[in-house]
Amino acid sequence: MISVIVCTYNRAPTLRRMLESFFQQQDLNRLDHELIVVDNNSTDDTAQVAKAFSDRPGFCYVLEERQGLSFARNRGLNESAGDFVSFLDDDVIVDPRWLANLQKCLDETNADAVGGKVDLKFFTPPPAWLGPLFRMHLAELDLAPGRVAGLNGSGYSGCNVTLRKEALRHAGGFDAALGRTGTQLACYEDTVVLHRIESAGGRMVYDAAVRVEHLVGPERMTWPYFKRLFIGQGISLARLEIEGEGMSHLIALMPRLERHRKPKRIVLLARNLPPSKWLKLILLDLVFLTAAVIKLPLIYLSSGGSYDRKAGQASVLTAAGRALHRWKNLLRPTHE
Repeated sequence: MISVIVCTYNRAPTLRRMLESFFQQQDLNRLDHELIVVDNNSTDDTAQVAKAFSDRPGFCYVLEERQGLSFARNRGLNESAGDFVSFLDDDVIVDPRWLANLQKCLDETNADAVGGKVDLKFFTPPPAWLGPLFRMHLAELDLAPGRVAGLNGSGYSGCNVTLRKEALRHAGGFDAALGRTGTQLACYEDTVVLHRIESAGGRMVYDAAVRVEHLVGPERMTWPYFKRLFIGQGISLARLEIEGEGMSHLIALMPRLERHRKPKRIVLLARNLPPSKWLKLILLDLVFLTAAVIKLPLIYLSSGGSYDRKAGQASVLTAAGRALHRWKNLLRPTHE
């Protein structure tokens, strides 16, 4: 059985569209599945919208009172009965054969993780500066026209990813220190899980046929939204350590160096690290922040377009968020 988990927070209108697209799939009744909606303390009409589908076979609605996407995902995991758990965002439209193609991929590849294609569907035309970096942060994913094995340093989109339950539990589930909480745009809870599964020898497969459309409203095509997103990314990076070399996931900061990295297992950064490790991390923060700040005027001087300029600003925001959060955490007194 495949357990499909949809975590939601105050998105009743898009949740309705998502659920309608799911139950309109072809051959759905022939596939062994369940759908679990996890309401993460919504204050809008989410509960009423979800419960309108309660007569559908395999449908389940639960309320998770602990605020945070990781809490909601783990609640869905604990409620699930399937051998595989699929995580879909509450603002996607699934392909008419999404579940059938997913089942076919699992049967033919024996995968431990399957990432699907994500196309963006804009409500209004996007601004000129919304190029590849920003589209990626809106969850766009198109790695190949068919199937590709392995993460290949790219990762999958958390809005359309399927994991073997046993592998996910072995990876420790989703860490509550990461992921979005309410309107706070933290991230990487899914990235950690994927890297841990791959590091444990899990088989990772991308399949373009397992496709969804990600709905993007005008509120997520503004620069203030992306400023919050990149600062949240920096804060999340401050909570992570990449074992081995000290390069981070600061995409667009040092892309040429990024291509030469091998995938590293990502683990949470504990506060009780030895002073020498803290010093190394603080120095790396300074290097990344300095590099981002120096790069920005060079982009403007080289007559970079609107996309290049916004990407440069994104690098500064991520590096600043990363450094300030780590320094704040270091200086905060511990009561343990």
